Amino acid sequence: MRTAISLTCLLLLGIAQAEEANPLIGSWVWNPVAGSCREVHTYHADGTAVVESGGEILHKTYAVAPASGGMLRVTATVVGTNDGLDCLGSKTAIGASSTVF
Repeated sequence: MRTAISLTCLLLLGIAQAEEANPLIGSWVWNPVAGSCREVHTYHADGTAVVESGGEILHKTYAVAPASGGMLRVTATVVGTNDGLDCLGSKTAIGASSTVF
């Protein structure tokens, strides 16, 4: 029993450390059009994300990697969309990818 409890504690500690290593996890709000339209980017620990921009909802996969200068490189690929229009009046296609630092 003690071994099972110890193993559970180690697993939970490992999960907590893994989540701490990814500073993107959580929801981020951005107003790209002078505050008149709101985007919410929500990043999950499993490498998936949801972006809500205007009437568009995107489902993405993403990865975070170290980049030069202490920055992080975030690459994302759209895997699902509701075909709505984003804050800029555009649609994003499935398969579209992006990289930001």
